Amino acid sequence: MYKLNFITVALVIFLLAVGYGAQKYSAFPDIDVATVNTATATYSQPAAVSDCESCLDSIHTTLCFKQRYEIAELLFEKSVAVVSADDSFWDISFRTIRGCSLASMTFNTEGMPRNEVIALYLDSLKYTPEQALEDYRTYIRILKSEKERCLRCINTELAKGDSSKYAKRPIVMYTFMAPWKSYIGPPWNANELDFLKIFAEFVLRDDEDVLPNGIRVYAWLKDGEKLPADAERYGNITKDGIAGTIPGLGQ
Repeated sequence: MYKLNFITVALVIFLLAVGYGAQKYSAFPDIDVATVNTATATYSQPAAVSDCESCLDSIHTTLCFKQRYEIAELLFEKSVAVVSADDSFWDISFRTIRGCSLASMTFNTEGMPRNEVIALYLDSLKYTPEQALEDYRTYIRILKSEKERCLRCINTELAKGDSSKYAKRPIVMYTFMAPWKSYIGPPWNANELDFLKIFAEFVLRDDEDVLPNGIRVYAWLKDGEKLPADAERYGNITKDGIAGTIPGLGQ
């Protein structure tokens, strides 16, 4: 059992407070690595588009690529937060990028200084932000090649409203948070049906090459306001809207 860090405790308290239920930081993100790796390796048309359910599942996989890219950025930065993170963070990193748990890796780290252990982890991951971003953009281009089919499936699902199974699946975090960063939870109850709206509007209709950041998502879901693509990366989202900037919110 990995030692729980501060963000784990903070997140559990937050989830209980808003009614999502306790979800451990070590279980996030919930990424189907096999799906991501297959799409990344082949860049072939996902079998996903053959029917609406699998098409929508493929669209949701885009969020996995987004989170994978965000983790690659964190690893590349080698910030104090990253190099001092406990093994729960590194387990997430290995599960997301390599598709295996940290415990399954055959590292012999007994007696090694922590900085050397971290260097070993980083060397074993070897997934640059540039590679991750290209994989992310390529997957989106694949889905865009079936734009009309994707929009048709999304519109059919949106018409179901609250009866849609995706409306019952909350998205706890839109952005992967660096270890030790504070997390200010979005005041709206974003779910997978909301994600389909976001993907249809920003990626398919507006032809953006990646998903919009969290500030832009919040403004659009709340008020239908379209902020520019270069909107502040970090901001203070409150129940009344966006005010000022607070590093640590995420994008």
